[in-house]
Amino acid sequence: MIIPVMTDESIDTHLKSSTAEQVNVLSVRLKEPGFVPSAANKTIENEFLRSRGNTKISIFIYFLDGADPHCATSLLKSRHGIKPGMGVVFVASRLIFADRIFDGHGADPASFRRELQNCRRRYAEGFRYPKDFKFSDPEEQVPNELVNFSRRTAWGGQIVQIESSGEQQTSRFLDAKTEMMSTIQTLVRLNSSHQLKPTPSLKT
Repeated sequence: MIIPVMTDESIDTHLKSSTAEQVNVLSVRLKEPGFVPSAANKTIENEFLRSRGNTKISIFIYFLDGADPHCATSLLKSRHGIKPGMGVVFVASRLIFADRIFDGHGADPASFRRELQNCRRRYAEGFRYPKDFKFSDPEEQVPNELVNFSRRTAWGGQIVQIESSGEQQTSRFLDAKTEMMSTIQTLVRLNSSHQLKPTPSLKT
């Protein structure tokens, strides 16, 4: 069974027509051949078959690089900073969740189902992101570094290891070496200028 594709042309109309009991889930992908689906993508799309007949949940694929054929930047990317591999959840027309892990734990089916329950609860409690809310991108926060994303913490945070590029490491090494040589030369000059002259021997 083919999963329907959500486009920029139809997303706002669809969300506005959704009721407070309806959850809309987007599996965010790229059309480019080299794109590797995340675990979140696979879990959401596998859930599509399981949720057939459930009118309270709708699952779509959203291509970040093809949602709008007339614009290079998709609506969700420009509006919320959505990234490839994310799962995005709307309750009615409001954005409630966007991440690559679910329930602060993982991308497995059980975590995904718990996340859907969490989204419904948060919506009922009045939580929702502002319409112009943008998710931050750690890679944009450290543009001069190479960011190596490793595992996620139990609460949904991301353990990030920042590694310097080869050029940066070489530059820092040379700077440190130059500073060290300058310091040594200064110490040598100071030592030379403050050397104690030998004390003349006393005649007895």
